[in-house]
Parts: sequence; C-alpha cells; structure tokens
Amino acid sequence: MKKRLLSLTGTLLICTSLGAQSPGFVPPAQQSPNFMKVAQYLDLGGTVYGYMDVDGDISRIAAQVKELLQLVPETEHKGDAAKFAMVKNLNFEAYLSALGFSNVKALGASSYKASDSFRNKAFILMDGGPQGLFKVGGVAPHKFETWTMAPAGTDFAFEQDMDIHSVYLLISQMAQGMMGDMGKAMIEGALNKPPKPGMPFTLKQVVESLDTRALGIVRFATDKTLQIPLTTPRNPTAGNMEIPLIDFYFSLDNFGWFVDHAISEVEKRQGAQILRVDGWRGFLPPGPMPPFLQGYQPYLLHETATGRMVVVSRPEFMNECLARGRGIQTDPEFHAATQGLPKTGNGFSYMSSDAFKLLTTILRAVASQSSTPPPPPQAAPGGALVPGEPAPEMPAAAKMPPEVAEWVIKTLAPFNRPVASVYRTQEDGALFVANQPFSHKGNLVMGLVPNPLFMAGMFMAKTKRSSGQPEVVAEEYFNLEPGPNPQDMNKLRQIGIAYQQYMQATGGHMPATTAGVHGFAVELALKAGSNDASLYRITSDPLVVEHLGDIAAHVSDKAFPGMPFSYALVVGLPSNAQASTTPIAWTRGLGTNGKWADDAPYGDTGGHILFLDGHVEKFGDVVGKLKDYETGQPTSDIRKAVAPGATILEPDTSSLELEPLEVLPQQ
Repeated sequence: MKKRLLSLTGTLLICTSLGAQSPGFVPPAQQSPNFMKVAQYLDLGGTVYGYMDVDGDISRIAAQVKELLQLVPETEHKGDAAKFAMVKNLNFEAYLSALGFSNVKALGASSYKASDSFRNKAFILMDGGPQGLFKVGGVAPHKFETWTMAPAGTDFAFEQDMDIHSVYLLISQMAQGMMGDMGKAMIEGALNKPPKPGMPFTLKQVVESLDTRALGIVRFATDKTLQIPLTTPRNPTAGNMEIPLIDFYFSLDNFGWFVDHAISEVEKRQGAQILRVDGWRGFLPPGPMPPFLQGYQPYLLHETATGRMVVVSRPEFMNECLARGRGIQTDPEFHAATQGLPKTGNGFSYMSSDAFKLLTTILRAVASQSSTPPPPPQAAPGGALVPGEPAPEMPAAAKMPPEVAEWVIKTLAPFNRPVASVYRTQEDGALFVANQPFSHKGNLVMGLVPNPLFMAGMFMAKTKRSSGQPEVVAEEYFNLEPGPNPQDMNKLRQIGIAYQQYMQATGGHMPATTAGVHGFAVELALKAGSNDASLYRITSDPLVVEHLGDIAAHVSDKAFPGMPFSYALVVGLPSNAQASTTPIAWTRGLGTNGKWADDAPYGDTGGHILFLDGHVEKFGDVVGKLKDYETGQPTSDIRKAVAPGATILEPDTSSLELEPLEVLPQQ
C-alpha cells in the first residue's frame, strides 16, 4: 500500500511539473477534436512533431472537383467527349470512400533521440479503423512469428500481412460502378484465365489466395562461403569475390497448392528429387547447382498443416527456424533494435549492421568492374596490334560507376547499425513505429524503406491498371529476350476498353461494312472518345520505321488515313460471340499457320492478341492455342477463331514489297 501511495504521489508530481511547462493550447472551442486521439500515439517534445486534421477535406475536394468539371463544356473536348462525359458523371466521393480515404480524420508524426537511435512514429486516424486500401496491410494485430522462428545471428527478418484479395474486390466494385456489369465481367473474364496458356490454375485462384502473410528470415552463414566470379572482358584477372553463403527461409500463407502443381510438373523430369514426409511435400530442383552456388540445397515445399508455401536455402537452416528456439531474442543487436517497439502488429522488419556491410562490399565490387577499362590491344601473329578479344559485356543492370556506388553507400550509411520497424493496425487507425539512426526530419523516405508494407507498396505502384484490372508488369523490367514488348499490351487493352464503350454507346458490335482499319479507329473516336492515334502503331513495326510521311497524333488529324497501322481488327461479330475466346485485334502479320511473318512488328518472335472480353495475351506462336469458333477445338488458324460472317480488317503492307536485289560482280 505504501509503495502504491508513493507511486501515485510521484505520478501527480510529474504531471504537475509537466503541466506547468506544457505548451499552451488554444481555447477548447477552437481545438481540433482529433488532436488528442492522435497525440496519444506520438511523443511530444522531440526532434519532430507534426499534426494535421483532414476531417472532411477529402469529401470537400471531391465535391469541388466534380463541381469544376460540370463547368467545362463537353464541346471543348471534341473527340474525347464521350470519355469526358463519363468522367463528369463519376461519383468521386463514393470511390474515395470505397478506397478508404473518406474516413481518414487526421495524421501525425514524431521523432526523438533514444540512445543511439531515433524513435520514429507515424499515425493515421481513421473513423472505424482501416478501410479500403488501408486493409491491405492486414486487420487483426498478432504476435510476430519471426521473433520465435529466427535463429541467433539472423541478419534480416520480416513478416507482413497482405490482403490483396480485398483490393481485387474493391477494383471489381469500382469497375462495375464505372462501366456497369460489363466492367465487372471484364475483370472476371480476365481472372478466370490462367496466368499463361496451359497453366493448370487461374489468376482468380492466385488472387483469392492473396489474403496471406509473407515471412522471411535471412542469415549469413559462418561455415560456408560463395565464390562469386568477377572476371569480365574488361578485367580478366579479377578472380572471385568471396561472400558468406546467404541462408534463407521464406514462406507465403495459403499458397501450398502452387507447390502441388509444381510437383506434378517436376515429377515428369528425369532426376527430380521429390520429398513427401511428415506433413511436407516438395522437391529439390533437378540438375546440378551452378559452381558459384555450390553449398545450396534449395527446396520448394508445401507445409500441409498450415497450407504455406516455403522456400529454403538448405534443410539445416530450415530445421533451425522450425525449432522455434527464440535465438534471435538473445542477439544484442536485435534487442537494441526492437527496444520499446510494440510486440504485436501486422508488419515487422529487422536488419542487422552486417547486412549493410555486405551490401557495401557488393556495391563496390560491381562498381570496380564497371569502371575497369577494356584490355589493351594484343599482338597479332604478324606483329600488328588488334583489339582485345571481344566478349559479352556486363549486363547494363549490373553496371554502376564508382561515384554512383559511393553515393548509394553514403545514402545508406545510417543503416550501418541495426534497425527495426513495426506496422500495426489499431481500432482507430494505423500506427508505424521504428528505431532508426535518423529522425523523420533527417530522411522520411529512407525511414520507410525497411518497412515491408512500404516495400510492397512500391512494388504495387509499378502495377499497370486498365479497366480497373491490376496486372503486375515485372516482365517489363526483366524482358531480356527478343519478342513482343509487354508495354504494347496496354495499347491493345485500351483499344479493348474503347470497343466496350463503343458497344455500350451503339448497342452492338462494329458492322462488317466498316471502312478498313482506319475506319475502325475513326468509329471508336467518334462514338467512344478514343482519339489517340498512337494506340494503333508499334514503334518497331517496319511499316512505322519506313514511313516517310507525317505520323498522326490523333485519329482526327489529317495525316491519320495515311498513317501505318500495326494491328489486324475484326468487325461484323454476332451479338452472342463468345467473349473470352473470340479475338478482335492482334499484331499484324499472323499467318494461318499460327506464326508471325518476318516483316511483322516483332518479326517472327511473336505478338499479342486482344480478345472480346478485354484481356490480352502474349504469344511466341499460337499453334493449337486458339479455339475454333464453331467446333471449340484447338486451332492455330486465327480465321477459324473468328465467327463465320465476321470480317478481318488487315493493314496495307504494300510499302513493304522489296525491290529485286542487284547482284554485284565479284572483285
């Protein structure tokens, strides 16, 4: 009792002392009603303190935008009138509410110095808790699994709840609001297709599994090293860079079914090593590991008890993680990085100081190879000097000038000490708390980098959206093989959207009497507002490259009728045409044998096909991958996939006719 009394007395004295020195508040009638709700999560008096009340601002902005749009006459937009009219009629406030922005009441952030790090906090106050896009990071906080799984010496650990499935539902809802049942049908039609032809599962199955949790644990091994070859034509004597073998354990909830599909394919290969034991199914990739990856024994596994998909570097490391020995909690760096952070949440990340050191080593090694001059000329047998032996260059993505590498290292220098962050949903909002070597003032962006939710957001920001349908376009960043440019797929998608709008405006398909490919585009411009002429040409198309006349920017331009056209189109379809299997546009040059001609926009390496439901597929060839419109059987003939009576409009390729080559006499 005496101790409680002393404690209470001390608390009163502290509060009195703080009250005497506390900053003055505005009169109660002028105070923001949300200030204290945000302040309870922040730290007042440190290096940074910020607060902003945004209650009602989103609705007011939406109303003002809609009011402003009503003042602009549609006649000012000519060919885009139909599209502009649709924008004017959108219920902006309803969409912002669905996205979860309308219930955001206030924002706040704070930083203060705690030992060698800053305690950084940010809070978003939301009426009724996270809604819409804010639910992507999960809803119910939980204990962090990495805190029990990660073994001692772990250098990087993260886990993040991800409800991407809710985003799909949200996009479907918005597409229906914008385009009616057709919009929703386009989403469903695309998702009911496999990611690539022949795959035994659909995109919808993937999306429905994305109410998930991603977890990763990485540790630099002390018993094994990797010898990364640095020898290049520019530096033939560079030898190898020695780094620790990087052990890893990654898991993704609800994706075990994917491993089962993979097993069924791997079993067909000679030498496949399939694992089925003690509630685990999986396999070791067939074939030997590359020399510089010796030491790895990676498995792709399905943990049947949890439904997780698991990828591991070596069984020994997986066993350490599954032992749940709480070893990471004995590490001084982990203890320092997590001091004072919430022990429950929806996202967590931790990075040791050794992770920064290894990154620095790799950056400098790559930079040294990029800056090394080419080898000197060598003496030919006759004594003349010839250039050094040609050989493949280092990939452009791996090149980095030394000054750039040093700048990156300097920028990342604060991470030469352990850092940790937590993302946590609350009943009244979302909280971000981190121990980092800089305050919000010093580097707000870098303060978010270790947070897995922010990293996921950056990845999602590189997602293209058309008709409300998300499509991850990582292929655009790793498309190293020759063939159709994935960026051109979006042009066909926009043509598909315009065609759907044309059908809504006219009540049917484009008639068979349409005057050629240019007439098709004019119809979409007049009745669907699609006036962008660049949608109909591909940069690599020989027709475009060799065209000597003007290139039209708009379908309404005088130069458009003479502009080269890169797509074949279909008109005169019956009203009941099968949407998911009927092609309506494709990269020109596709023959009846299912292959593209040498003079097609991408040569004979492939092309794209737009189907009536709005989805676009990329093909190297289409042999047996289309469906005969009448029989439903596989076909390679694009003409048989189109309804009888429909008309295929082909671009004029007469300008590609070659003159006979003149044979030069031998010297």
